Amino acid sequence: MVCASAARCRLAHVKHTGLLAAPPGAGLADISRLVDSYCRTQALLSALELDLFTVLDAGPAAEKEIRSALGLHGRGLRQWLDLLVPLGLLERDGDRYGNSPEAALYLARSGRQYLGDFLLKAMVPSLGNLSTALRTGQAQVPGGGMAAVADDPALLRSSIAAMDMLTGDIVPSLLAAYDDWDDHRTLLDLGGGRGSVAAGLVAARPHLSAVVLDLPPMAPLFEENMAARGAAGAAAFRPGDFFTDPLPRADIVLLGNVLLDWEAEQRRSLVRRAYLSTNPGGALIVYDHRLRGAGPGGQETLTLNLLTLAMCGVSDYTLDELDTDARAAGYDAVEHRSPGSPPRPVVVCRKSARPA
Repeated sequence: MVCASAARCRLAHVKHTGLLAAPPGAGLADISRLVDSYCRTQALLSALELDLFTVLDAGPAAEKEIRSALGLHGRGLRQWLDLLVPLGLLERDGDRYGNSPEAALYLARSGRQYLGDFLLKAMVPSLGNLSTALRTGQAQVPGGGMAAVADDPALLRSSIAAMDMLTGDIVPSLLAAYDDWDDHRTLLDLGGGRGSVAAGLVAARPHLSAVVLDLPPMAPLFEENMAARGAAGAAAFRPGDFFTDPLPRADIVLLGNVLLDWEAEQRRSLVRRAYLSTNPGGALIVYDHRLRGAGPGGQETLTLNLLTLAMCGVSDYTLDELDTDARAAGYDAVEHRSPGSPPRPVVVCRKSARPA
């Protein structure tokens, strides 16, 4: 006699494999791929929760060794490990499993770019409550929203690593979007985190003197990152709140992946403050994956906007809205650029060289 739970599992398997094999329409296959994607994501999250990558950071291990180290039952263990191999997270050599280079860097606790705390403590809980975020319009990060991140050093470090990963190598796009870098001497990166973008710009344009302004808890991460990049002295860190503290003046003011984290009036206030900080003849340069044009935007943009809603309680900011805010602040010309491949939205807001 087959138990009820086994019967349900078999029925689910038949329906699932039938969904994949049946040719009735792409829509069903798309749904199946989404379900499969969720299962693969959960395999990653379970590995983080169980600290698999940290255990394997000591060296490759066999299935029995992993079972003992993680305190697992054993059922399904081999399938789980074998799934993580084609996902690019583990490497298998005979009967031994080890971290891929990417897993060692981003998913083991000893990795310099460890993302685990951000994923487990902030992103996943927030997205798990996306329905609540859609009903209420409120952030769903546990413990008081993203403002509480700075109170958790491990979460702050992991979150900044995630922001750097999102930004990627934006420096070539910034250099291509603005033609007048050689005419300027000073750069201010507002909310510039641990200084990766500022350091990259100074490396490409050594005549620049850069200042990164961010909250005080970011200071040790900034110093650590500059040392690791061999860029100590490439930029200076200035602790402060860009909404309330005095801002230093600069020829180029940079706002990267910042504006969309705030409500509309806060965005307008920050753009106005950036204008007052921009020297005559200089520019505000804005970049953000989440900026979109008049249309709905691509899947990546829409996904990031929903993540922003769940984590920050705000969502959506269009290029036209930024154009309006920049001109209202006093910038004379606003240029929308999309350099790079794939294109990266960069907005250049120019301030007249004439006295106001």
